[in-house]
Amino acid sequence: MLGIGFAAEIRWLWVVSATCLLVLVALAQAMAAAAGLEKRRQVADEWLLWGAAARPASALLSWRARELASTRLRWTLAQSLRRIEREVCCETRLGPVPLNRAAIRAQLGLLRALRERLADRSSTVTVRGMLLADRLLTEPASPLYSSACDDVLAEALGEALVELERFPTSPPLDAQY
Repeated sequence: MLGIGFAAEIRWLWVVSATCLLVLVALAQAMAAAAGLEKRRQVADEWLLWGAAARPASALLSWRARELASTRLRWTLAQSLRRIEREVCCETRLGPVPLNRAAIRAQLGLLRALRERLADRSSTVTVRGMLLADRLLTEPASPLYSSACDDVLAEALGEALVELERFPTSPPLDAQY
């Protein structure tokens, strides 16, 4: 755009203005697309937590189920749990991450079990279990980050573990991303 404008001898102020306007429109479209994707994820997550099964007829649920059961997400969640474990055991410092250190130390066994279960690629996982593990690590109100007592963290870790161990009601959705 800039090159064409200058080659056509259009005043530089108009060329730069038009270019900036096009960039702003592109940014707005990208932000709208990202917001739409996040909204679709939230809708699918609520349905999957409720117990809806991912079937080929439901493109939204099938897409989100594949995303949740991917080996990439399993590895990412396992690595996040490993970093949290290291920080709580004072091996490293992640920085200003507001971890619920007392509760995590009290439930270190469950945290390790969840990490090992996620890292075990030889076993299938349920979509609901992956969703619970993902929420445990990504939501700010999670007992990993809040000041909840260790029983609340134990319940959340235990629920994620139990759900990961359940026999999947649909075919395994392990997909490479």
